[in-house]
Amino acid sequence: MLKFGIVILGIFSIHCAVADVADCLTHAYPNITSVKNGTIYFKDGSSLAVGEVSNQPFTQRLKNASVADQLSQRYSLDFTPPKQYQDAGRLRNDKFFKALYGNTKTQVQNNLVNVYWKPGNIKIRFNQQNNASLQLQKVGDEIAQNPKLTKYVAKSLGSFNWRTIAGTNRLSSHSFGVAVDFHLPKAQHKYWRWDGCTTEDKVCPYPSSLLADSEFLQVVKIFEKHGFIWGGKWASYDAPHFEYRPELLI
Repeated sequence: MLKFGIVILGIFSIHCAVADVADCLTHAYPNITSVKNGTIYFKDGSSLAVGEVSNQPFTQRLKNASVADQLSQRYSLDFTPPKQYQDAGRLRNDKFFKALYGNTKTQVQNNLVNVYWKPGNIKIRFNQQNNASLQLQKVGDEIAQNPKLTKYVAKSLGSFNWRTIAGTNRLSSHSFGVAVDFHLPKAQHKYWRWDGCTTEDKVCPYPSSLLADSEFLQVVKIFEKHGFIWGGKWASYDAPHFEYRPELLI
């Protein structure tokens, strides 16, 4: 049984869509005080509707996801090639993350702290709200206990960066300081757009090399243990990318 924050996750793969949404969100994010009658209440006094799962095409849902959309896909703990549109975590509601981590670039920057990353003997700027930086610290400390694993995530390509996602007008999770990219070994350093894929509506061949290295998959499991999802499990794969999304792992 894994302990994550104050939550004991006996069935780690159950997500908010099938668990109780109120318990799920309040356990995942300390800055959420309650969820009542379809409304999320945050510590800063703001609120946000959970909304409904849209019946729009997936590419449209990406552009205007409700919180319900955000919670609608199961993040798999298995290591099998994802099917088309299997992108748990890519559906994001900007207002939700702004309430949790900062409404503006300056507000987010004020919430950033240095995390000492043992695998690379470097510092990574990460958001301290909702225990995000604390969990990243735990990931690095655990990976560093196994010298065979440190090479995979020794070099950071960046964490905080207030920007939009390539090819879109949507804010990246890097904007909130809750994601970090690493320079992975060549076999794992894969991104769908680098491979010529441009739209989710066309199947993008999934690189088998992403799942071929058992030691690298140990690294992924450690991240997941502490509330991070891996972009390599997306059909629109982004293998260097790890993102703090505990609500998808409860």
